[in-house]
Amino acid sequence: MIQGSQLICSGYPGRSSVSQAEVSAMAAIELGVNPLDTILLATAHNTKAEAKAYADRFDREGTLILITDAIHMPRAMKWFRKHGVNPIAAPTNHSIKIDPDRYDFPFKFSTNKIILMEKSLHEYVGMLAR
Repeated sequence: MIQGSQLICSGYPGRSSVSQAEVSAMAAIELGVNPLDTILLATAHNTKAEAKAYADRFDREGTLILITDAIHMPRAMKWFRKHGVNPIAAPTNHSIKIDPDRYDFPFKFSTNKIILMEKSLHEYVGMLAR
């Protein structure tokens, strides 16, 4: 919706025949984004490689709005900044509390807490990488 902007989709295919970049671009196009305004970075296999691929291909002084999961945003910002890019953070997919006045995390078992712990550990370990 920002005049003159482009949507850069990244993510490699892994074991699939279609990359995450292609899946994201197809979804954006279905939602009305002009296909001519989409660019794919489909070979980067992790956040560090995505940041490097972006920095190598695009103007580091241009405006980049970085969109990723809220839990992943600190690590993504770290890698883009290490590659000389200073993006604007636009976190998505926030984990929220249903009742902000209730604090029940330590005592109540939940599979959602296991999933959140796995995501958190993944991000913390990723922050340790150089």
